[in-house]
Amino acid sequence: MEPATRQLRELKGLPPNLERLYKQVIEAYNYKLDLLVFAGSRMILEGICDDLEIPSGKPGGRKLFLAERLDLLNESRLKLLAGVFDPVLRCCNLAVHDRQVEDGTGDVDFCIDAAETALQMLYRK
Repeated sequence: MEPATRQLRELKGLPPNLERLYKQVIEAYNYKLDLLVFAGSRMILEGICDDLEIPSGKPGGRKLFLAERLDLLNESRLKLLAGVFDPVLRCCNLAVHDRQVEDGTGDVDFCIDAAETALQMLYRK
C-alpha cells in the first residue's frame, strides 16, 4: 500500500505524551489507517483534557465520558476550544463506535486539522 503524505506540523511545547500521539495519528493517516486516525484524534482530546486537569471522574467513582469532560471545558475559560472539540468528538464517535464514516469523505482530514488547531492554540510558545 502506497502511503498518503501528510507532514507533521511543527508544534512546539507539546507534552511528550501528546507529541507522541500526534506523530502516531499522522503516521496512521499516511498509511490510510482511518480508524486509527479517528481513535487517535479522540485520544488527543482526552490527553488535552488530562493535561488541562479537566476532571475525569465524579465523587463516588463514576468515570466521566469525554463528552461530559468537554462540557466542563465549555464551562471554563476555554469555551472556544470546546467548540473545536465537539464536532471532532462526534465524528470520531461515529467512526469508532458506529462505523458510520465512509472512506474519502474528508472526515479524517477534518479530525486531524481540528486536533492540530487545538494543540496549536493551547501549546503555542
